[in-house]
Amino acid sequence: MRMRFDFTPVHRAAIAAALPAGMELHDVDYAFLEVLFGDYLHLRQRRTAYPFAQRKRFWRGVRKMAGNEPALLALADSYEAWHETARCFRGQRNPHRELLYDGVLMIWIENGGELRLSTSRTGVPTGPLVRFFLACIGPVMAAETPSARSIPAIIRRARRYVFLTSQI
Repeated sequence: MRMRFDFTPVHRAAIAAALPAGMELHDVDYAFLEVLFGDYLHLRQRRTAYPFAQRKRFWRGVRKMAGNEPALLALADSYEAWHETARCFRGQRNPHRELLYDGVLMIWIENGGELRLSTSRTGVPTGPLVRFFLACIGPVMAAETPSARSIPAIIRRARRYVFLTSQI
């Protein structure tokens, strides 16, 4: 079952306060973000609760016991292939987190924002995009929220994606 995410008035006000003058999010934007955040929380919870290694071993055992039974072999193959998707999460990679970031940045771009930021005298990234990004994902990611210093890398990855999709 999907997780539901509803903005608190404080969260919604923080996002609105982070927007630059002249930019306003519409109800459909907030609805999209609510679905995006709920899906992220659901996927994160499922991923952390699922015993990938144990289930992968189980299906390898089923394959060995299946003999020449084509239906059972096909089932074991499909589950083993599905468990291989865990490789996407090796190291610091997390496709669910990247989808969350991409969705927030998509709302920013669709409402007239640009993928750029400023840097303070101390070298910390600042600007409306940084404030908006952190206001959006802060309450969702809690302790896992990226620091302002990691946002330039997130934006660089998003720029490559925007460039690639504009070539289609």
